[in-house]
Amino acid sequence: MNYDDLTHKHKLYENNIDRWEYYYNSYFGGQDYQRSGYLRKYLAEENDGFNEYAKRLATTPLDNHCRSVIDTYTSFIWRETPQREFGSLANNPALELFLKDADLEGRSFDAVMREATTLANVYGHVLLMLDKPASEAATLAEELALGIRPYLVVITPDNIVDWEWERQSNGRYTVSYLKIKEYEDDEKAIYRVWENDRVSVYEVEENQEEYQLIEQYENTMGHIPATFLYGQRSHERGIGISQIADIADVQKAIYNELSELEQVIRISNHPTLVMTEGVDASAGAGAVIVIEDTDTDPSLKPYLLQPSSQSIGSILQSIETKISMIDRMANLSSMRSTSRATASGVSLKIERELLNVKLAQIADNLEICEEQLLSHFGHFYGVEYDGVIDYPDNFDMSDTYTELDFLLKASAAPVSSAQYKTEIAKQIARIVVEDEEQMDTIIREIENGSQAPEFGANLNVGTDTQTDS
Repeated sequence: MNYDDLTHKHKLYENNIDRWEYYYNSYFGGQDYQRSGYLRKYLAEENDGFNEYAKRLATTPLDNHCRSVIDTYTSFIWRETPQREFGSLANNPALELFLKDADLEGRSFDAVMREATTLANVYGHVLLMLDKPASEAATLAEELALGIRPYLVVITPDNIVDWEWERQSNGRYTVSYLKIKEYEDDEKAIYRVWENDRVSVYEVEENQEEYQLIEQYENTMGHIPATFLYGQRSHERGIGISQIADIADVQKAIYNELSELEQVIRISNHPTLVMTEGVDASAGAGAVIVIEDTDTDPSLKPYLLQPSSQSIGSILQSIETKISMIDRMANLSSMRSTSRATASGVSLKIERELLNVKLAQIADNLEICEEQLLSHFGHFYGVEYDGVIDYPDNFDMSDTYTELDFLLKASAAPVSSAQYKTEIAKQIARIVVEDEEQMDTIIREIENGSQAPEFGANLNVGTDTQTDS
């Protein structure tokens, strides 16, 4: 491998690296977002107004909708722990250690996969590498005693510099070449190059166009133990679609309008004093404009300039409109909306269905990823993985209060059917009772016709009643 090969970057990497950095900054916010120049400069700031621009950056808040959307998705996906059947790997002692500490930094497998879920939704995809240090131990027990076992690494797209796919005889595509950037500064970069037969680590000094091989060892697996986790698949193999691809642009627009809002409020609240030189006056919190007193009407007195604040309302309305756009794009209008307007039951149901489909697709990608990871894990020990990974398929968050109100009204309908009332009672029990064992008992009592208060009966809870003596 020569210098040109080491510094070569995949075409898709060069096409997407700026966008990946944009997604990263949009999600994490903070100083990285401020320093990235997403706040438009005014004309004076383009020339020499760096100080003014820096002040405006410091006073402009970021309403981070990207983080809100991604964290909402992740919380839905991981609301319930996925069910895992490990099959032939079930009794492997290394697997038990791996599930407790997957990355050798104390984080469990669930914690690492939860982080990978977030990053995959931000970038569009991440790469999960399952590696295992070389060992000369004779038995599995000796390896574990030395702390040698597979571990998991989450690699973001901005560090996957180059890659190649190879089609197998059965039609399946696998990664046959992978170049990962492990470190980079102004002077050098370190790349780890994975191939089917070996792994090489290079240090490259790009300024001097020099490189050296630091480490090289055999890839005993015979293939690259890499798995792509997609937030959403695209037509390009190995490239995903970010869940905030469009949301980030709207968030940036809101960011700029919040700056405009701050400017309008500050300027309109603090008028500018206009006076000639030599006048002893103060503008308080406002600015001062000094005009030359030559060729000036001697009767001119100092006066105040106070811009109108009428544009504040239109800016706020524009921001609210953009927030509604984000809610629609993310299918979260029914959860994030703070509007007093009540959406129809049909529209809310459609919104929840769209969100449910989106989350189910993310869950399916996680299932595929975990099955491939455990397949790589089994190859380290010569075992064929035959287990099953099952993430929740239904993420419908129904409005229990609305459903309960509907059922109570339905129970008062003039339907003279005992079966009708029984079914209504069972549905109410399923909404109100959370414990499954208790709910099963209640359902059996309802089906057996046990006595219960009539629906709509006035129980007069908490009120005083009068009785005739």
